[in-house]
Order: sequence, then structure tokens, then C-alpha cells
Amino acid sequence: EFVTKHQIPTVTTLLGLGAIPYEHPLFLGMGGMHGSYASNMALTECDLLINLGSRFDDRLASKPDAFAPNAKIVHVDIDPSEINKVIDTDLGIVADCKRVLEALFSENVSTAPHEQWIQYCKANKQKHPFKYDNDDSTFSKPQIAIEYIGKITHGEAIVTTDVGQH
Repeated sequence: EFVTKHQIPTVTTLLGLGAIPYEHPLFLGMGGMHGSYASNMALTECDLLINLGSRFDDRLASKPDAFAPNAKIVHVDIDPSEINKVIDTDLGIVADCKRVLEALFSENVSTAPHEQWIQYCKANKQKHPFKYDNDDSTFSKPQIAIEYIGKITHGEAIVTTDVGQH
């Protein structure tokens, strides 16, 4: 609701996928080293970055000094140790993200017009889609294997993901 009301182009991390539908016109994809061109350009060129409950880690910000160089950064996290851990923020808020969003809604915060920015982000998403060819029956791409699992389980499979060394 917040994204739609304020027309905010939105990027997620891996663990945030699903927080906003993939088909949402303002969803740009996942950011960072495994992310889309559109999402990474938005992170690089934005003037305000609001991080709700996501870690700034090396997968998202491989060069912390060069991350979102023109942005004022607001970081909301329930864990105080995450604030300013990797990226210096302009405003760190230790709180439950749901409560912060509720507070912003209750204050009826207005948004400055930014149609040119929205069109720029949408154009990047259209010119550089995050897609793959799915004509491969050898499962050489993980996306194809996941699609196949979805088909044979009629969409009932639960797939979890994570990153790192386990």
C-alpha cells in the first residue's frame, strides 16, 4: 500500500522477495550482485533510500563507500546492531517496520512529484528485463528446475533460499 500510495520504485533483497508482487509496476527486482539492472541503477541514482528491515551486506553493497552516493539513507531495523553496521545512514530508526509504516500512514505524509524518476526506473526495467530463456529441457538453469517443480506439484511446492556458506 505504501509503495502504491507514494509511487515509490521498490527494490528488495533475496529474503524480501514476495513482499511486493513481482508484477507490481513499481517493483524493480532484487538489488545487489545477483540483482537486476533496473534495481541497481535505482539504488545508485536515487536521492532517498528507505531500507525497511533489510541488512546492508556485501551482496547488496559490495563497495560501501560507493553505495547510493547521492542518497539520503533511512534505515529501519528492529536490530540496533544493523544500523550503521556497513552503510552510514542519515537516519537510523530502531523499530518494527510495520509500526513505522503505520505511523507514516497515520501522519498522511505527502510525496513530492517525481514522475520523471518513476519513468526512468520503469524504462530501465523494460530495456533490461530480468529474464531467461526457458527453452532448455536439461535443467542447466536453476529457474527451469524451479519451474518444473512448480508444474509437477501444481504450485504446491515450498522452495526456500538462502545465501552464504552452510
